[in-house]
Amino acid sequence: MYILSNGVKITEKMHIRLCRAVKDTSKKHAYFLELETGKLIRVPRAHRQKLAAIQQDPQRCIPLPKVTENERRERFRAFVEELGVIDVPELEDRLCKEIKQGASLDKLEQILEEDPSGWIHGWAQDEQFLLAERIEEWITDPPLSAKDDLDYWYFDDCPICQMMKKMEEGEKNPTIAETREAFLQAKERGGFVGGDMFHNPNEVDKEVDELLEMAKNKRFEPGIYNFCDRWCEKCKDTQKCFLYAQERQRRGRNTTEGKDNGYWLEEVKHSFEITRRMIERNLKEEGIDPQKVLKEKPKGHWDDDAGRRYDRAPCLMKAREYMKGVAIFLHNFHQNRFQYYPQLGMEIGFDDIKEEIEAISWYHTFLPSKIWRTLYEKECFNREKDRHLKELMGRDLEKFYLLVIKCINKSIEAWRDLAKKRKEFSGTAENFLTLLGDIQNLTNQSQRRHFRYLVGRADTELSK
Repeated sequence: MYILSNGVKITEKMHIRLCRAVKDTSKKHAYFLELETGKLIRVPRAHRQKLAAIQQDPQRCIPLPKVTENERRERFRAFVEELGVIDVPELEDRLCKEIKQGASLDKLEQILEEDPSGWIHGWAQDEQFLLAERIEEWITDPPLSAKDDLDYWYFDDCPICQMMKKMEEGEKNPTIAETREAFLQAKERGGFVGGDMFHNPNEVDKEVDELLEMAKNKRFEPGIYNFCDRWCEKCKDTQKCFLYAQERQRRGRNTTEGKDNGYWLEEVKHSFEITRRMIERNLKEEGIDPQKVLKEKPKGHWDDDAGRRYDRAPCLMKAREYMKGVAIFLHNFHQNRFQYYPQLGMEIGFDDIKEEIEAISWYHTFLPSKIWRTLYEKECFNREKDRHLKELMGRDLEKFYLLVIKCINKSIEAWRDLAKKRKEFSGTAENFLTLLGDIQNLTNQSQRRHFRYLVGRADTELSK
C-alpha cells in the first residue's frame, strides 16, 4: 500500500487497522504510528503516564488524525442525496427529515440498517472511502512522507507492468518504440495484448468502410444486441443482429490471415479502434478537428463518479459476491476433473451436467455487468429533461431490467438442475441459490415497480 520515508512498508492489513483507529471517536484511546516499525500503538487515555511518555517523542510516535462525528455526518448527508437519484427516493425523504431534525448518526445508520433495500452496505463502503482518504492525506505529508508501494500495484514481471512501474518511479516516459517493444515482449510470453500497437491504420479504415456498407442492409434490427445475453449459439434472432454479422466477418478475416480468435482482449482493443475511427470521421464531416478535441480539457460530468456510487448498490455488491464465489467453484470443479490426467491421461466426465455448468459459467460474469448498466440507464432516465427522449429511454430501461432477470432466472434454473443430477453439489447449489434469491429481491425492490410505472406512463403518453 505505502512505503514510509524510512523504507518501512504499510501493508493492506495495517491500512485497515489505521482506518478503524481513525474512526474511533470514543476518546477512550489515543492512537499512534511508530515510525521505526510501522506498528499501530493504542494507549488507553486512563494510562496518563504511558501516554505522556509516548507524546514526549513525537518524532518516533506520530499521532493519528481523526474523522469527527460531524465529518461522518456530512458524508452521510451527501450519501443520502444520491439515494433518490439512484434507487430509493422514499428512504431518501425519511432520512432527510431525520437529518433536518438533528438525529444522531447512530440513529440514521439504524434507519438505514432496518430498511430492506440493503443500502446500509453501500454506506459502510462509502464511509470506508472517507477514512481511506483521510489516511492518505495524513500519511503522505511530513514527517511520514509516504509514497505508493509500487510492488503492491505492479507485483509481476509483465514487461508492460514493469514499464508502468518505471513511469511511476519518476523515470522518463517511454517512447512509442519502447512501448511497442514492451507489448511485443508481453505477447511473446503469452499475454493478451494488441490494439493500436499491432493494427495497420489502412486496414482499420477498410474495415470501417465495410461495416458502414453492411449496416445499410434492412434485415438488421437496430440495437437488438443491446438487450441480449450474448449467447449467440442459443439465439434465434442472429439474422437480425448486426453485431453477430460483424463478429462473423471478423472471425472469417482472422482465419484467412492465420490469426487466433482466442485473443479476446486484442479483439476488444480492436473494437475500440474501430469506434474511434468512426468518431473521427463524424467529427471531420462536421468540420471539427479530432486532434483539437483531444487537446481540450475534459469538462466535468455527472457520471464521472458513477462507478464509485454504483459500487455501493446492494444488488451489485451481492452480484459481485456471487460472481467471485462461482469463479472459485468452477476453478475447483475443473481442477478436480483433471486430477488424474497427469498419471492416467484421462479426465472425469461431466456430460450429464454439461449444460448446467455452461449456463452457470456463462451468466456468473454477465450478471454484475448488466446490473451496473441498468443502474446507469436508470440514472440517465431520471436526469433526462426532454420528454420524447425520456419516453424512449423508459422503453429501453424495461429491456435492461428484463435482461438482468433473465440472467438470474437462467442461473437459478441451472443450479436447481445441477443439484438434482448430482447430489454432491446440493449444498453448494443451495448456498448459491440463496445468494441469487437475495440478488433477485434487491433488484426487484429497487427496479421492478419503478420500471413498470415509467414504461406504463410512457405508453400512456404515446397513445394520446
